[in-house]
Amino acid sequence: MAETLMFVFDVDDTLYLRSEPYLRTFRRFFGEEERAAVDEEALLASGTRYKDEFYWRRERGEITMDGMLTGRTLFTMRSVGISLTESEARDFERLYTENLKTIRMLPPFRDLLTEFAAAGVNMGILTNGPSDRQREKIRALGADRLIPEGNILVSGDVGTAKPDPGIFRAFEARTGFPPERILMTGDAYSTDISGADSAGWRAVWLNLRGEDGDCAVEFESPDAEQVCAYLRHAAGL
Repeated sequence: MAETLMFVFDVDDTLYLRSEPYLRTFRRFFGEEERAAVDEEALLASGTRYKDEFYWRRERGEITMDGMLTGRTLFTMRSVGISLTESEARDFERLYTENLKTIRMLPPFRDLLTEFAAAGVNMGILTNGPSDRQREKIRALGADRLIPEGNILVSGDVGTAKPDPGIFRAFEARTGFPPERILMTGDAYSTDISGADSAGWRAVWLNLRGEDGDCAVEFESPDAEQVCAYLRHAAGL
């Protein structure tokens, strides 16, 4: 390789798709008649919106962890015409948490990370969320067997989250890599891509939702296969 790079990955909607366990939970939790009346694309769009909104409310200390989980479910379901009690929202979130234990890495990333680990390529994870919850996902995906613990950083570990420059600086301090030699791969423009750009990192954008953005990226595609092909090229493999 011409230069030694650190390849850093987001977790949610990058290494796996959140829609799969979420829809599995929805279909299991509600009866067939109630499910049939819901546009699942609209459900997923609302789920993403309220997941982000309530996450940042918790980060600002406005609500508790329970408030974040129940709130996002209540508002998401309300947006598609389903009324839940707080108790029912907690039951939904408990089932969703159980389903997160069975998530699997997207095949292109599974193959890429396995190949990178065998070749000794430097890899890391930088993800937003409560530490225990995100680390459970990382274990379920098997990423902890491919990426050293010292290269895994969750926002809940440090009290700051992407896109804040502090979490990027914390990752650099943890791994010893300077910003110009770190390549961030993620799906969320507002956190992964703009955060990496502000921190002086390089970025590859898995643009699943066809968003627009002004930050310079090394590569952009909605297709995980294409993103992984680019990352292999960047690693010199």
